[in-house]
Parts: sequence; structure tokens; C-alpha cells
Amino acid sequence: MTPKSSIAKVTSARSARRPSRDWAAYDKAQVNAGRLTLWLAPDVFRRPRGNGRRGRNQLYSDELILGALALRKLLRFPYRRLEGLLLGFAELVGHTGPVPDYSTLCERAATLHVPPLLRAAGRVDLILDSTGLRVAGPGEWRRLEGEARKRRYLKLHLAEDAATGEIVDWRLTGTRGWGAGDTTQGERMLGGLADAGVALGVVHADGAYDTGPIRRAAHAGGGRAVIPPKRSARLAGGPGRAPPQPWQRERNQQILACRRDRAEWKEAAGYHRRSRVEATFSRWKTLFGSSLAARTPERQQVEAAVGVWLLNQLLVAGET
Repeated sequence: MTPKSSIAKVTSARSARRPSRDWAAYDKAQVNAGRLTLWLAPDVFRRPRGNGRRGRNQLYSDELILGALALRKLLRFPYRRLEGLLLGFAELVGHTGPVPDYSTLCERAATLHVPPLLRAAGRVDLILDSTGLRVAGPGEWRRLEGEARKRRYLKLHLAEDAATGEIVDWRLTGTRGWGAGDTTQGERMLGGLADAGVALGVVHADGAYDTGPIRRAAHAGGGRAVIPPKRSARLAGGPGRAPPQPWQRERNQQILACRRDRAEWKEAAGYHRRSRVEATFSRWKTLFGSSLAARTPERQQVEAAVGVWLLNQLLVAGET
């Protein structure tokens, strides 16, 4: 029989490794995530002020168009059905003036300015990853008739706050050609955050990001990288070679630790925090689907920006 003292030690070790969840707060967050509350200001359909530029002023504000496109993304409505939804909102607030029609919504979807992402002050731990989003283009029905059934995809690159789950930066690129790779876009996101004054902490990413540019960008921003090195990775430096740089010394330590026990290194380094971004992609595809409805590059960029903005808003709403 196992002594009671041993059982107590095992139980305490498990409790320290897996802290208990506040189930009351969890239940409240789940309930709040399913609530649908609409705050419609009486002047939501007001005409915006002039911007001082030549040409006719816009009839509808960016806030109204952003809210409409966010509802379209969440409810997966076509533009005509979205117009009907706005007409219902206009009746609720007693608005008798014009309401954006489907043509206006489609035109503004190419030029809408989405508010920039809010970035927390202090040091931020990041998670980098990307996923594919299917898009429909000209002649899509012909592709479906053929045997190849090739689909067109775009890549959504995300930089997520590991502590809060908020998306702090994103990119939408093609799947081929220069600049579409995970390394290139990850380096740009880390560099852009560092230039914006964000202090980088630990940068978590999978093995696809095990490159010099990513590790250099993480160290240049004041952070460090937790990225599993390739199984064929070699140690930097050595006799007759230049001394390793700080990011190379860090990678050398990770290579040696993974050679001893890769699973143990992942557990000790906190690599599994990277699973949070997988949950974010799952929420995206569950709420919005695995494809983009827009067909032109400008509208695809705006649709992705609206999706990122809406996902952050829903995350905050579920916590309150």
C-alpha cells in the first residue's frame, strides 16, 4: 500500500501544477458570452461632420458601417439582408432618414478605417501562429466542377497576448510568394510592436518560426523566444567560428535541452501556452467560418480587420 504521506505529496504536486479553476467566474463568462445586448444611440444614424476634403461628404459614419459589417461577419448575412436588419434598427430608434443600402455597404467595405488594436502597457508575452482562410474568386464554380477541386486560400497571421488572449497584431497575406511566409510576417509583427513601444516578453511559437530573423526580432524587442528547435539543428559557435550572439546562445541551450528530453523542455519552458492561439483560431472559425466572403483584396483586408476587432470585443464582453 502507498503511504498516506506519499499520496499527500502527489496531490499537492498536482494542485501546484494545475491550479483550481474559479468555476463561478467561468459559468458567468459562458452566460455573458451568449447574451445579445444592443445599445442603439438615438443618433446612431446621424450624418457625420465634413472632413474638409473635396467632394460630397459621407452620409453615414464609420462607426455605423463598422457596426453593420461586424454584425454581418457575426451573423454571416449577405448585404441585402444586412440592409433589412438596419431598417429594423432604424424603426427601433425612430429614425426616419436614409439608411445604408446594400450598395453603400459594399462600397464602404473596401475603404473602411477599422480602429487600431489596443495594446497593453508593460511587458507583453506573445504567441505567433497562422491559419488558412478560404476565399472565392472568379470562376470558383468551374473549379468545383473539375476533379482537382483546388481552393484559393489566404493566410491570417496573428500575434496574441499570451496573458489575456487579445490579438495585438495581425497580417493577411497570400499563401505563395515573397512575404507570405510565417517567418517574414512574424518578424514584421514583432518589429512593428517594438517600434510602437511595446516591450516584448516571451515569444511563443511552433517549430516553423525557428529562424534567425524571428529570434533576433524577439531579442531586439527586449524579449526571448520559446521555440522548439528543429531535430536536425546544430549548435552555433565553436572552434574556428565566430562567438554566438545572445539569441544563438539561447537557441544552443534549447537544442541541448531538447536533445536530452524534448517533452521535458516543453513543460519546463511553458511552450504549451502556445495552445491559446489554437483556441483563438477555433473561435474564429466557429463564429465566422473558415472562409472570407469578400472577393477583392481591399475588401478582404477590411473583412479580416473587422473580424479581429470583433473577436477582441467578444473576448472582453465574455469576461465582464
